[in-house]
Amino acid sequence: MIPSITVTIFFGSEEWDGPLSLFEMMDVSDPDVLACMDNYHVQLIAPAQMTDEEIMKFQSSLREVMLFIKYSKDRENLSRVLVTNEKQ
Repeated sequence: MIPSITVTIFFGSEEWDGPLSLFEMMDVSDPDVLACMDNYHVQLIAPAQMTDEEIMKFQSSLREVMLFIKYSKDRENLSRVLVTNEKQ
């Protein structure tokens, strides 16, 4: 069997404030009901919540996209990213 992983990429420049699991999405608190359910977690990539070091681990142009999104509201850091990536 080949495992599969679903990853969600949030392309907003603000921090993710939504639920990150099925249980967080539902309004169920009964432990008997929850015991019968699987809690699926969202594997989230959100540039605003990542460090530059984490973003630099990407091996494709997604790296630059994530940096641009992260700093889209910060002119000084966006200029720094543009200059740094221009040299590469």
